[in-house]
Amino acid sequence: MEISETHKTTLETFLSGFSYSDESNIYQNETRVKVERESLPIPQLIFFLLNKVMEYKLGYRHDKMHWILYFSYNNTKCAVALEKFGLRFYLENKDNYENIIKKINKAVNYIETKILQDYAKEQMQNGNLTISNHFNMLSNMYYHFKEEANKIYGKKEPDFNIDDMSGFLNTMMTKNNTGFYNTFSMIEAYFSRFEHFLAYCLFFNTDRTINIYDFYKKDFSEKFKIIFPINIHKNKLFYDEINIIKEKYRNTFSHGMFSKNGEPFYFQLENAGMIPANLSKFKDSPHFNFVPTDEIKYEEICEQFDKIDNWLEFESSRFAWKYAESGLPLSFSNEFFNKLSPYLKEIEDFQEFIQSEQMYSDMIENADY
Repeated sequence: MEISETHKTTLETFLSGFSYSDESNIYQNETRVKVERESLPIPQLIFFLLNKVMEYKLGYRHDKMHWILYFSYNNTKCAVALEKFGLRFYLENKDNYENIIKKINKAVNYIETKILQDYAKEQMQNGNLTISNHFNMLSNMYYHFKEEANKIYGKKEPDFNIDDMSGFLNTMMTKNNTGFYNTFSMIEAYFSRFEHFLAYCLFFNTDRTINIYDFYKKDFSEKFKIIFPINIHKNKLFYDEINIIKEKYRNTFSHGMFSKNGEPFYFQLENAGMIPANLSKFKDSPHFNFVPTDEIKYEEICEQFDKIDNWLEFESSRFAWKYAESGLPLSFSNEFFNKLSPYLKEIEDFQEFIQSEQMYSDMIENADY
């Protein structure tokens, strides 16, 4: 990326008092200051500012360190380093710290608004993006609420006691309510994971002309149909099954108890009282019962989810599923796809590729260069 002289001059003004300094012994001997993330949230932009724009040379990288840049501020020795556990400043005069932070922040804000904002939009439009991998976290959420609901529904029902009817009813209502709360949370987590997973499916899709940023903005149904065209019978079956759960439970309770079928609207019928707007179809609505899901519905939903997961993991999206489970970020660049594509013939070869990428990722994360 070319930075104009006008931009460089402006940034030099923001960084008045700064100058490049040769590597010194400040790393070992001077005051070390931990930088809170709120002060400078994106360390990579400091690297871009000082190394790429101001052309300060990189210093020798010490153990557990990603990079270090030496400079002077008002004729005092300084260094900034990104280490395994965060950003650190090394300062000959600690009193300069606040001024250094303020000046770097002004310069970084200028870079974001005047230089990188348009560039970021261009990268989004071209689909040159990397997504963070949250598949396992969302899976853990799904299985957590699934297990919690299972514990509730698996509890033995109390013996009926006519002398303590209120206690019996209260226990049953608490059980059903708690079961429903966990079931709904399970459904939310499942759809969150599914929607996240569809991005991986897009990467491994044979049609690589679809922009990930445009794809991201579509709703769940549109994404599903792009990845799994419903003119294919099996895809249509799974789409119908997942859509029933989505419309009946997820969307209804995520959208303020409103759904596409007219619930919870009513109208006044003469002197007969309030009538559901969808008439007798109301019996199929979550609003129909005091508790929208019970143990039977929970088991039916789990059965559908398990069936869909097996289809995704072992049949329709094997490579996407393995990559999502790896925890690795996914770059949608053509360079990364070309690097990965030779391993897409056999799942065993693909797993070896993932293991190699995980080792490299761990090395970078731990600064074990």
